[in-house]
Amino acid sequence: MLQTIKANGQYHILFFVLVIFFGSFYLVNVILAIVAMAYDDCRKQEALEADEEEQVGALHSLYRHSIISKIDFNTSEP
Repeated sequence: MLQTIKANGQYHILFFVLVIFFGSFYLVNVILAIVAMAYDDCRKQEALEADEEEQVGALHSLYRHSIISKIDFNTSEP
């Protein structure tokens, strides 16, 4: 960088500072966007798994209820 200052003047240092500042800002935002997308995907997957477990539980409960309703408990003993 010092060679650039000696060759072109002090005003060119502003270019390097701006490139470093905005470049690092951009990269941090890209990394945060990737992390946010991964987190969102995990939340969606967990919600789908919870819905699936709820449906399986409801079907199991319905199946047990239909079997129990077919059993006649009103048998009279002699």
